[in-house]
Amino acid sequence: MELRQLRAFVEVASLLHFGHAAESLHVTQPALSQRIQYLERELHVRLLTRTSRAVQLTPAGEVLLAHARRIVEAEDLALEAVRAHAAGTAGRLRIAYYTAGDPMLPTHIVSEFRRRFPAVGVELSHGYSVANVQALRSRQIDLAFVRMPMVESEDIRVTVVGEEAYVLALPSGHLLAHRRRVRLRDVGDEGWVFFPRPLNPSQHDYLRQVVEGATGRPLRVVMEEPTEEAMVGSVAAGVGICLCSASRSEQMRVAGVTYRAIADADPVSVLALITRADDHEPALVNCLALACEMSGPVACHGLVR
Repeated sequence: MELRQLRAFVEVASLLHFGHAAESLHVTQPALSQRIQYLERELHVRLLTRTSRAVQLTPAGEVLLAHARRIVEAEDLALEAVRAHAAGTAGRLRIAYYTAGDPMLPTHIVSEFRRRFPAVGVELSHGYSVANVQALRSRQIDLAFVRMPMVESEDIRVTVVGEEAYVLALPSGHLLAHRRRVRLRDVGDEGWVFFPRPLNPSQHDYLRQVVEGATGRPLRVVMEEPTEEAMVGSVAAGVGICLCSASRSEQMRVAGVTYRAIADADPVSVLALITRADDHEPALVNCLALACEMSGPVACHGLVR
């Protein structure tokens, strides 16, 4: 018993007209009649009676119709689900935010994705860059926000979605706090608050090289804190100075801390989405396309340093 035979039977039984049923199924009347005949032959019963004026269900046809409708409806639902998955409008997407970063752009991207693709189930988590990479490789998540640069890797696809400058966070009573722009070489002897290297080794080394390149001397780290909030809090406590992404400096107006542009270097905070290079699931592709759309000219290019 084939699905196309059951579908032909359901259509004729519903319309009680072979011509209309054939038109609905986009087949010829002889082909439709043949499908019904094959079904009757296989079941050894008469399902329909047909005269020149009318089509009627037999008692056996009445019994089969309810079951056949459920089977046809199940097939329709299955086909619809497969098509939705293929189009990226259904399914599941597991996304990890970057713990220490500015949440505005990531949350805007995810919120817009949920609005456009409400049938895709979105599961959210968060972690530092290294943890997100590990979770991606172990297939615990499908997509993650990280802060660049990262160690080059062929199994990871990188899509840049945001780029911004770092600023310098100084105690408000600092001798240079009155300047609009501060040179790093003028604060080379200061104690620095930095994030622990294991959280993102490549980014840690990149920022350290920028500072040491501008000051000409080794960075003197006096405190390590895992987030920009905690780093700025240490600056407010008079522990030292730190770098802070420009967007976070706008959001974190902390008493006792003054933010200043950097005059002799241009360290950049790059936010990226990472996915497995071999993952081309439609919902994932739709999310990346949306991120590119929302992120402006810096998006839609790989950046692995």
